[in-house]
Amino acid sequence: MDELRVNNKVKMKSRDGIILNGVVQNYIDDRVLIKIFQSDSENLKKINALDDFFVVVETDFGIKKMISSTIGANYLKNEITIENNKAMYVEQKREFVRISADFDLEIQDKNKNPYDCKCVNISAGGISFIIKDQGQEPLFNVADDILIKFKKEIFTKNFDCHAQIFKIKNNRYVALYNKINKHNQSLITKYVFKLTSKNKQGKHFGKH
Repeated sequence: MDELRVNNKVKMKSRDGIILNGVVQNYIDDRVLIKIFQSDSENLKKINALDDFFVVVETDFGIKKMISSTIGANYLKNEITIENNKAMYVEQKREFVRISADFDLEIQDKNKNPYDCKCVNISAGGISFIIKDQGQEPLFNVADDILIKFKKEIFTKNFDCHAQIFKIKNNRYVALYNKINKHNQSLITKYVFKLTSKNKQGKHFGKH
């Protein structure tokens, strides 16, 4: 929770569509105390323990998005305490360069079932991909845990990366890494900048 600061603005939406707005009051480990605005005090009274929320926090480092559960609420003080689940996913909008890419990779679901996939775009913070030979129905859901298997032909060595499905649109999946070491992340960064340089050269020489 290093990104959070007191008074960061928070917007929360429950699975039932209840919306709460407020600011960070305090935080420790994966728990966050949020002061809810008076205008949403009646909505706060509709919340029960263990209710799940989709949470968006405006931090100094970008937008942080996560799935959290309610630990408790103080209606008199308009406060709620939430805890991030262990599969918390994060989006740092301003931190990573994203670029279109086209390469094959294998992705496994939580039961280790493999899927042949193709990368659409990639950054050091996440990846967008499609599943080859997929039908009309999505094979993953938002917040699903996956394992991405990167190949040495693209990244100079084979390595795995845990991630979580963040968004699905038109059978295209966006996943954000949630367990990646700095060395493997640097390999992705080098690949991204390599593609960026090639694209700039292509534009300079009129290539498409």
